[in-house]
Amino acid sequence: MKQLITLGLIGAALSTSVIADEFSGARIGLGYSEIELEDEDAGDGFKIEVGYDFNKIIGINLSYEMTTDTEDGIDIENKAARLGADLGYAFNTGESFFIKPYITGGVQSFNSEVEGFSFIDDTTSYYGLGLRMQYQNFYTDISFNKSEVNFEFLDLIDEEIELTQTNITIGYKF
Repeated sequence: MKQLITLGLIGAALSTSVIADEFSGARIGLGYSEIELEDEDAGDGFKIEVGYDFNKIIGINLSYEMTTDTEDGIDIENKAARLGADLGYAFNTGESFFIKPYITGGVQSFNSEVEGFSFIDDTTSYYGLGLRMQYQNFYTDISFNKSEVNFEFLDLIDEEIELTQTNITIGYKF
């Protein structure tokens, strides 16, 4: 009988209804993205993301970014698809307002083209920092991510360069 009670208490403690909180749930957002390659501006554009916060600590994200730039009449287009997780803590500051500083990391696929010629097409890991602010069902997210991508040009250049992404997203939390 004691084993049955113990198993029941463990099951109740681990059930999703017990560990769920008002911060948990799915979210979707649109935003602005800016990309730098080796500290040089490589364009700005849009970002779309979907995510899920399991609790106040852990969340997952899937995003797509597309940026463009024109240098000396030459068009540059960058695309990034990212899957990752964030780890932090959402502080409830009262009246359904949360602030969550976090670290993030995951995997991304990045492509950069100049006039249709791809000179970066790489899948790599990324890491970064962010701050998500949520009021009721609306959120704003600011994040900074870094990674190393492989830059190739006509068998003349083949090197790793630093990719920096800055994003501001506004969205809705379900």
